[in-house]
Formats: sequence, structure tokens, C-alpha cells
Amino acid sequence: MFFEQFFRLLAGVFVGIYVARYLGPMQFGIFSYAGAFVALFAALSKLGLDGVVVRELINQPECKNKILGTAFWLKVTASLVVLGVIATILPWSSNDKQTNIYIYIIAMGLLFQTFEIADFYFQSTTQIKYVSMCRTVQLAISSAVKLYLIYIEADLMPFVIVTLIDQIMLALAFILMLYAKNSISIFSYFSKSIAASLLKDSWPLIVSSLAISLYMRIDQIIIKELLGVADVGLYSAALRISETTYLVPVIICTSIFPAIIATKKLGDEIYSKRILILFESMMLASILIAIPISIFSDLIMKSLFGEKYMIAGSVLAIHVWSGVFVFMGVAAGKWMLVENITKQTMYRTLAGAIINILLNLILIPIYGIKGSALATLITCFTTSILMNYISVKTRKCFWMQMSALIFPGRCIISSFKKSNQKI
Repeated sequence: MFFEQFFRLLAGVFVGIYVARYLGPMQFGIFSYAGAFVALFAALSKLGLDGVVVRELINQPECKNKILGTAFWLKVTASLVVLGVIATILPWSSNDKQTNIYIYIIAMGLLFQTFEIADFYFQSTTQIKYVSMCRTVQLAISSAVKLYLIYIEADLMPFVIVTLIDQIMLALAFILMLYAKNSISIFSYFSKSIAASLLKDSWPLIVSSLAISLYMRIDQIIIKELLGVADVGLYSAALRISETTYLVPVIICTSIFPAIIATKKLGDEIYSKRILILFESMMLASILIAIPISIFSDLIMKSLFGEKYMIAGSVLAIHVWSGVFVFMGVAAGKWMLVENITKQTMYRTLAGAIINILLNLILIPIYGIKGSALATLITCFTTSILMNYISVKTRKCFWMQMSALIFPGRCIISSFKKSNQKI
């Protein structure tokens, strides 16, 4: 699993940079805008079923065909509705005809994402290696095709089509793997009662996922409307570097959080101290990443993307600092999971989406694409830290985060000294 994530990170960064450098800010901006537009609606097509379906497959393995079949047809229906919504909205947008065609092509991939229900099954049976295998092979082929398109000096359309083909290839790989390993049939099953149960449990996740989509992609939509697609290209290029670092807190938490959970049984004092150490680790790691990237942002953008993208160095210098609060937010999310107050995550995400939209509308006309980076920075601080003070349930988390922000490393050093004294 970590190999897949690492490979996806490398391919996403290096192949993505090469594609952006080749296309230039204008064409890359159109490409990024089309992807961001579709991403806004992708959450609706998923229906928040991921975790719910995995849970039901674990609890009721004897009903796997009915659960998978029902989830599949629910997602197909949702995807068709989303495609209808996109087709209704686009004629009223300010986009030119060619940009709308790009959006339609990318949006068609939502239909093939329905086959990710195979991923749910393999997760429930701890056979995640098969999913990783499919994704890794698909990514390798996709990366090779994109590099070939650059070699033959293709225009933008083939790159857009490859985005759709990626989803088709992955869908075929998933369904073939599902039949080959388990002989599971999904097309002939649908249960109204199971559908009602799944949707009842997933609606908060639909809201959260939609809010996350708005949170993460609405800035590119607003930039296009207020400034133009070339600015979307510059902004998106800076984000490719900044958002790459977001995988770091996921890896850290995945690696050490099980051990932290185990300490909860040993008492609140030890458990709280371990959580504080986690926050401090996140703080130190994010600062060590942000400082050099911020200092050398212009050089990074020029060296990786070319002279045309150098102007986006100021965006990168600001946006990379949002990683400090993203790191803290990931750790806070894990704490809320253990404390069983996950609804707070939904509230934070909804608030973040609203705040981010408002700040983008205010700051972009004043500061350009740097205003969008500032909006992200302020939103991340508000949702990941400040909002934890508002709720009594999360106030303890807020004070631990503030301690890590003001005195990073204090608890880590203290624990290290105590361990040395014991030795």
C-alpha cells in the first residue's frame, strides 16, 4: 500500500510537472479547470458509500453480492444524475465550447468510477494488495502514455482523453480482479432495503465529501471566472508542489497512531501526552518542509516548470504554509476518531468550504492568485485549529494544538530526557 502511495506521489509530481511544463500556463490552466469542475460533482456520484459499504461487508459477508450490487447500482444512478446536472449547467457557464467538451469527456469517467466497489470488497477481506496492484499498473501505463504524448508534441485533447481512459482501464482491472479472485456477481443484484440502509448511514459523508470538494477545488473555479485560465494554470502548478507534502501527515499518522491508541488503555495522562507528541511531530515536520520551499519558491517553480511559471513562486511561498495547519488537522481528525466525535469533522469541513469561498471572492480581486493562496492559508488555520476552540468537545484538542504551535518539540524533548534518565 505504501509502495502504491509512494509511486503515485512520484508519478503525480514528476509526470504532472512535465505535462504542465509542456502545455504551458494557458493549456494547463484549461486542463486543470476542467478537472476541478468535474471534481466538484464527483463527491455526489460517490454518495459517501466507501466506508459504509466496507463496514457492511465486514459485518455481513454472507450478503456480499447484494451489498456490492446495490452499492454499484446506487453509484451508477448517482453518476448519471451528476452527468445530467453537469450537462444542464455547462451551457449557462462562461466557458467556450472546447472547454465544455473537455469537461464532458472527463466527467464521463464518473460512470467508470462506480467499479471501485471492487476496492470496497478487497478492503473488507484485507486483500488490499490486489487493489494496489491494479492502481500501480494503471498509473504506470498512464504515465508512459502522457510522456509519449509529450514526445510526439500532442495538443491538449489527447491528454484529456487519457484522463477518461485511465478510469476505464482501472474499472476493467477492478472487475476482472473481482471475478478472477472471488467469482462475485454485482450486475444482477439490487435490494431496496439495503439501499435505504446504506443511504441512511452515508448522507453525512455525502455532505462532508461535497464540502471537501468545494474546499479543495472551488478556488480554481473562482480564479478562472475572475482572472482567466492562464492564472488557473499558474496557481495549479504551485499547488502540485505544495499539496504533494500533504501525504506526509497521512504516512506519519498511519505508522504511529495504532501505538497511540493502545496507550489510551493505560490512562488519560499517558494518552494525552502521546497525542501532544503527535501534534508536535506534525508541527516540526511541516515547518521543516515549509521553510526551504518558501525561501526557494521562485527557483523551484522556474527549475521544475520553466520560466513561464516563475511568477507562481509567490503563490507557492504562501500556500506551502497551509501545510502546517493541514498536518495539525490530520492529527486532530485521528484524535476525533478515537474520541468518537467524527461529526465535528463534518462541521469543520462545511465551515471551511463556506469560509474558503467567501475569502476567495474577497481576496482574489485584490491580490490575484496570491489572494487565493492566502484564502487557503486562513481557511486551513480556521478549520484545523481555531474551530476546535468553539466546541467544548474539541477544546482539549485546541489547547494541545496551541501548545505544539507555541512550544514545538517541548514534550518530545521532555520524553526523550526521561527515557535517557531511565537508561
